[in-house]
Amino acid sequence: MMNSDNRPGQSISTRLLFSIALTCYCFVLFLPSLVVCADTSIRVANLIPRGESLEVWLDGGLVSNDLEYKEVTSYISLPAGDHRIIAKRKGIDNPKVLNSKFPLRESKEYTVVLVNDDSGPGLQCSFVIDTCPPSNLLAQVRFTDVVNRSPPIDLAVKYGPILYSNFSFLTTGSCVSIPPGTYTVQLKNTSSGEKLFGKEINFEKGYRYDLLAIGDLSTGSPELISLKRMNKKEEVPKVFGIERSILQLFGAGIIASLLILVLGQ
Repeated sequence: MMNSDNRPGQSISTRLLFSIALTCYCFVLFLPSLVVCADTSIRVANLIPRGESLEVWLDGGLVSNDLEYKEVTSYISLPAGDHRIIAKRKGIDNPKVLNSKFPLRESKEYTVVLVNDDSGPGLQCSFVIDTCPPSNLLAQVRFTDVVNRSPPIDLAVKYGPILYSNFSFLTTGSCVSIPPGTYTVQLKNTSSGEKLFGKEINFEKGYRYDLLAIGDLSTGSPELISLKRMNKKEEVPKVFGIERSILQLFGAGIIASLLILVLGQ
């Protein structure tokens, strides 16, 4: 006579239920990598001091036919991975073409800085990550030195602290948090302390300011441009509107309960 606690139907049914639960949990665990689009964003800035306009392509598509000096494109959304940027000067016979490939990380924003290549008549570029930790109470500042032929420079607040010190060409600093308000921001020669340029900027809380020192000291004084953008928090990956971590905890609880049932058979 067969013991009622070892009925084949009950054992098979429980194991089947366990298998279904395990499959569902794995589905929840790995689905975000399939359905959550891991995008990145990129914009292009023409910072060539000579004032030359550029033709710019991204992955073979034309971004701008006439990108003027100090002009910055809007952000373009792309999937994370390797992407190619091509640029050339306009109005020049047989110009040297910039052709650069760069891996873009997911959930990041980039500014591609296009500048002169001091080693020749061509162009060079630098990929700057714009992302800063968000803050609802403070403003975020990020500085890049794009001044051709400049000595090491500082970025300082008038009557205030030095925010960035001893920066060389195409150097980008980490994010700095400052209280909101209107400040006079100055570019200074690191060695002599001489003021090279000053500009009044109103920094608002919850915003990121990408500050770029531009120009060529051999032809004049540098400038400082400010690119303002709301600093948003990174979104938590969700599946069907529910945070992935919550679904994982729920699934783990189901598996633990079913495992106890199976071991008890």
